[in-house]
Amino acid sequence: MNSKFSQRLHDLRKDRNLTQEELSKLSGVSFPTISRYENGQRDEPKLTILKTLANYFDVTIDYLVGDTDIKEADLNAEGIAKIFNNLDDDDKRILMDLAKALLRKEGKPNV
Repeated sequence: MNSKFSQRLHDLRKDRNLTQEELSKLSGVSFPTISRYENGQRDEPKLTILKTLANYFDVTIDYLVGDTDIKEADLNAEGIAKIFNNLDDDDKRILMDLAKALLRKEGKPNV
C-alpha cells in the first residue's frame, strides 16, 4: 500500500473539485477502485491505470506514486524536448542561451 499515492490521488481529485464518482466516470476507473485507492485499502494500481490517472491529472506517474514532488508532466526530459522541438530556430537559440546562463548561475557545468 502506498500512502503517498493514496494522498496524492485524493488531493488531485479535490483540487479539481471532483467527487470519487465523477473521477470514476471521467477516468474510466471504477468508483469502488478509486475509493479503495484513496483509502489505502488497495495496492498501487497497475501501470495502465497509473497512466490513465496521470494523463487525466496532467502529472507524471512518478509524482502520482510519490517518487518525486515535481508535479508537471512537462518538467521531464521528454516534455521539455517536445516543447523545444516545436520552437523555431531563433527561439531555440534563445532558450539554449537562457539554459546555459542558469547553469552558470548555479555553478553547474554546461553539458
